[in-house]
Amino acid sequence: MEKENFYQRNIKPQLKKGMDEIRHPGNHPKTTALSIAIGLFIGIAIPMGFQVWAMAALLLIFHYNLVIASFVSLISNPFTILPIYYVILSLGEFILGVNFPWELFYNFLEEPGMDKILAFGTRGISVFFTGSIVIAVLVAVPSYFIAIKAITRMHDRKNLISEKV
Repeated sequence: MEKENFYQRNIKPQLKKGMDEIRHPGNHPKTTALSIAIGLFIGIAIPMGFQVWAMAALLLIFHYNLVIASFVSLISNPFTILPIYYVILSLGEFILGVNFPWELFYNFLEEPGMDKILAFGTRGISVFFTGSIVIAVLVAVPSYFIAIKAITRMHDRKNLISEKV
């Protein structure tokens, strides 16, 4: 009985506070929504392998939740990366009006390496980043507003339920 009271009084509130801080730093929905948008932006715009560095750099500029952003950036993973890159490269080709060196891309997929990335040249890299930044903005900006609305509703519902109790 005494152990249960100790848990209820001391440990449980601290665990809840810690989880709330992870989900909502400063308990502010805007920070959580920004974390989601940044994670999506980086997950799409930045090539895999460089995403952690990009998040660390952005953390110096913005106050956001690195845990949430890192989790959301997993939108680009070994299962989704090929379709994402196909859309990015196709859009980049369309916007810039140049052809992407697809044969070098297939060669890179067979045997990845920095030398193969550099073989794309400025044309290939510009096609990639043009498409990736456009797609990332088109996904991240609406996700911020959708997330802030959803998180605010969750907070309002949680406050309404706690007021009734």
